[in-house]
Amino acid sequence: MPLYDQVELLCQAITTQAGEEADKIRAGARQEADRRVSEAEARRQEVLARTRAEIEGQATLDATSRIDRAELESKRRTSHLKETALNEIFALAHDRLLAFRHTPDYRDWLRRALTGALQQLEGDQFRVEANPEEERWLPPDLLQEASAARPCRLAFSAEA
Repeated sequence: MPLYDQVELLCQAITTQAGEEADKIRAGARQEADRRVSEAEARRQEVLARTRAEIEGQATLDATSRIDRAELESKRRTSHLKETALNEIFALAHDRLLAFRHTPDYRDWLRRALTGALQQLEGDQFRVEANPEEERWLPPDLLQEASAARPCRLAFSAEA
């Protein structure tokens, strides 16, 4: 075989071997590229999951904080409304009690209250202590009526 043909065969063999080697290198490069792409995708998914978890955690914390603030505000308002309502009720009751003193029923009620109190106590001399302004509601005849149910003496004493 002439030298030219042998060189041609050698070139063909080298070319074939180089092509096979290039195919192996390309296959290895593809595998490496696929592996790196997979790793990058896995890292991306991990970062995405971590970021999503952080965002959801922060959102949950924000929502919980808002709910807690709303509940506190609701309780504050409810407490304020209760206090306002109770103040109005007590003011109304106070006004009615003061007005009750000027009705004819007040004297009977006061006499019954004093009589009931005397029935619970032992002794024969008692003193009703009240503000000097209350003396007009506790005249001597009312005290005598209250003490008539039981033999005792009931007197008014102004308290400073």
